Amino acid sequence: MSAAPGDPATAETRALFDALLTGKTDVALALLQGPGAAQLAHAGPAGFSSLHAAVVGRLKDVGAASQLLELGATPTPALGGLPCPFAGKNGRIPPRTQQLLTLLLQHGANCLSVAPNSWSFGPRPQSFLRRYEQTGLASHLLAYLEAQRTAGTLRLGGVAEARELVQVAQLARHCTLLAHALHSWGRRLAAEPAAGQLAPEDAALLGQLLRYALELPAAKAIPLVRAMLASGLPLLACTPAPERARLLARAALHSNAVRRALPPLLHAAGCPLTMETLLLAIRELAPVALAALLALGRPAVDSRPLHHDYSCPIHALLRRIVSRSQSVPGPCAGTRGAWERRQAIRVLETLLAAGYRPTVYRDQALPSFLLRGSTRVLPAFDPFDFHHLDSLDERLVFLARGGTWTPATHHLWPDAFKAAARILLLAASSAGVKPAAEAAPGGSSSKRRRRGRGAAKARPRFQHGWLAALPAGAVMHILKLSALPMSAWL
Repeated sequence: MSAAPGDPATAETRALFDALLTGKTDVALALLQGPGAAQLAHAGPAGFSSLHAAVVGRLKDVGAASQLLELGATPTPALGGLPCPFAGKNGRIPPRTQQLLTLLLQHGANCLSVAPNSWSFGPRPQSFLRRYEQTGLASHLLAYLEAQRTAGTLRLGGVAEARELVQVAQLARHCTLLAHALHSWGRRLAAEPAAGQLAPEDAALLGQLLRYALELPAAKAIPLVRAMLASGLPLLACTPAPERARLLARAALHSNAVRRALPPLLHAAGCPLTMETLLLAIRELAPVALAALLALGRPAVDSRPLHHDYSCPIHALLRRIVSRSQSVPGPCAGTRGAWERRQAIRVLETLLAAGYRPTVYRDQALPSFLLRGSTRVLPAFDPFDFHHLDSLDERLVFLARGGTWTPATHHLWPDAFKAAARILLLAASSAGVKPAAEAAPGGSSSKRRRRGRGAAKARPRFQHGWLAALPAGAVMHILKLSALPMSAWL
């Protein structure tokens, strides 16, 4: 509305504006019931609307704001004028602020397109969450948006609104809204090829979303990652290369449900399976996660040691155990140390079953992490010569060197295997011995026949059978086959 300074409409507008700011509710309502009320709903000094004044005024006039909205005032700009801070005492939202927010949202205020103003803080929903997360205002906004999404009326006007909702939903861990925003963003980019060039800040935002999703519980992580990969957004392309290589390991190290569902999905989408990915699972002593990764492929071992670790997964495992044993004093290890030894054997057996063997490096200088201070190239470099073998479990070194069960190495196996082997050998050695009732002399022939018939019924079916017929070498072979994997007997 444009009017000269002396125009009565301008005077009425100023009067309404002053009444709303100073809390003179009666004067404001009288002006809003007059003949020029419809014009007053859209005009104000210096371009500010009367609805702004009702929102930021001393009394936060809910009645006047409601009347202005009924007269056609635009609600979205006024949303940015809600007072800061929103929280009252003890972190609670003042009731009038809550009522004004609800009123503006009910009249169609778009909380995703609130523009900052020069005369107020103009917080956006993301600011609500970051600065006033404990007030309940953020959850109120998200509940409103979720209700719109459920009803099918949540329409995002463009990339800017989709980006805003992505940031808000991520911060609040609201997965359904996040998936909706990503889907809308992807459709917008597909419909507008010119918009396909992402700004650096957008690429940075998208590049950390998959890692964020893998930090959620399984019930949220699985559907969210699926929605992300189906959105059409270049999430993996925006993810930094080092983090991209870790995504598979993060999924494999997650819960059983995520481990089964997401690594194949991420790998098919373009997440590379590298030796660094395997090393992450090895350092965590996670044999189940390692097996899930090896089901996707078998990365080749680099012919050179990595700058921070061995490229050979078996030597990387041994080095990890040595480092751990040296950093944790013996009395402090306790049960944790026993658990780590069992896990290390399981990891080693998983690697051996996948075909990995200890690497001997050729024509290489000692890696920097050995801290030998020499750059001389060695014709052959065997990491076994540099492991602190006295810090390693004897069984682990034995298996890593390719050891198998023999009578000479029987002492290395767990007690459970030794007990089973003892039972088998005793059974094999006594399988051909006749029962005492059958072998005992004396007594009448009729009594011996009766005892014999009773013993025949009581004897196991194969009392004189297969164990006695097997040669000793076959029994030893059975023991050798039963000995591995050693972890089954731990």
